[in-house]
Amino acid sequence: PEPAAVVRPAGAQGIPASVLAAYRRAEQRVGEDDPGCGLRWQLLAAIGKVESGQADGGRVDANGTTLRPILGPVLDGNGFANISDTDGGAYDGDARHDRAVGP
Repeated sequence: PEPAAVVRPAGAQGIPASVLAAYRRAEQRVGEDDPGCGLRWQLLAAIGKVESGQADGGRVDANGTTLRPILGPVLDGNGFANISDTDGGAYDGDARHDRAVGP
């Protein structure tokens, strides 16, 4: 059996409980649908930390929907790729560089 999750308060090392639950559900569902995939919640958490700050610190409603759009880092060449804007800022509000946008 998988060890119990350790949930720290939101912060530099913590994952909000609602977000952790979503990562763990995603791991379970993917495991059921595609057992060979091997996607672990820890990988989702790592991506979530970089791309969204764990869904803006877990700011979601009762259904798990984010309260604000999730924007990844600005892709301006500082620590990430340098990707010029492709949408005139329509999705991310930045007309100079792109960002990942979700959900």
